[in-house]
Amino acid sequence: MMQTDAPMTQKGALRSITPCEFLHAFFMQIADDIESGQPEDTLRLWRTAILTMPMCFELFEGEADLWSRARELRDSIAASHETVSYTAVQRIWSVQEFRKRKEKASAARFAARKTIAICAARESSSATSSSPACASWLLCAVRWRMRKF
Repeated sequence: MMQTDAPMTQKGALRSITPCEFLHAFFMQIADDIESGQPEDTLRLWRTAILTMPMCFELFEGEADLWSRARELRDSIAASHETVSYTAVQRIWSVQEFRKRKEKASAARFAARKTIAICAARESSSATSSSPACASWLLCAVRWRMRKF
């Protein structure tokens, strides 16, 4: 545990309280790029990202305070997820808005099934903790939305 507010004098005593998944994903992507033989320019960008990563140092009185702050950080992320996640109605609205933009851009009617195929493909590849909407659910939702309004 760090005993002073001068972090550079406490090498080896610093501990990360950030949820580890962010760093794991970061390092796994770097490893993938190294293993896949990405060009030297790409690897230099990763090196720059690592060396310029911002950090915040916090001093804690004891293990209990450190543990409490780590839990608080993780809970904050979970609360943010709940705040920005789509509800079923928001997904329907989003699909309809996507369809309207596509129709406006092409000056032609954009088929519901084509809209659904595009949106379902995007949904299935998105990284969310909620279940992705399947194509049949999206199609029913779009048809309901078209009749409702």
